[in-house]
Amino acid sequence: MMPPVRTQVHPAVLGIFLSLSACGIDQFEDTIVDETTIPAASFTQSLFSPAFGAGFSNLDLSKSKSFENNGVTPSDVDSITVKTIRLEVSTGSANLDRIDVYLNKVTFWVEAPGQPRQVIGEKLVFPMAAAVDLDIPKVELKPYATAASMTVGADITPKTQPAVNVKLKSTITIQVDVNLAGI
Repeated sequence: MMPPVRTQVHPAVLGIFLSLSACGIDQFEDTIVDETTIPAASFTQSLFSPAFGAGFSNLDLSKSKSFENNGVTPSDVDSITVKTIRLEVSTGSANLDRIDVYLNKVTFWVEAPGQPRQVIGEKLVFPMAAAVDLDIPKVELKPYATAASMTVGADITPKTQPAVNVKLKSTITIQVDVNLAGI
């Protein structure tokens, strides 16, 4: 029977690693916000994909402030996942700001060249409120984020045609896991 192999780690190296880990530097969050306005009486009872602004098109996460502030490059990233997707409606009239009045189903997806379209959030039942958090499946976004371009979109099944313009604001929070050891 062979004796156990022991390795020594210099106390200073161990201390740095533990202090970085304790500070949460190996993970950080980034937020992407975009919105679109659906004109009054434009809804149909069928599925449609609203045109969000530039916030969800041709995303390059490596150029976001969160990546820059944390000194992170794409090669440092182990994993990127969606933490939350929040959808808010606004009509300019508080008594009409109820998401359950307008929507039957919402599906958010991500796509990139060479990668299949993946659902990153979905909601089928809506509260009597102006905002809702979508249900989030476990999807690894790193292959999408490291592709030449990444796009986030939504498919919406409306409930009724609104009599007023409806603004949809989407806030996506992602969790980025960084490899501190460089391996």
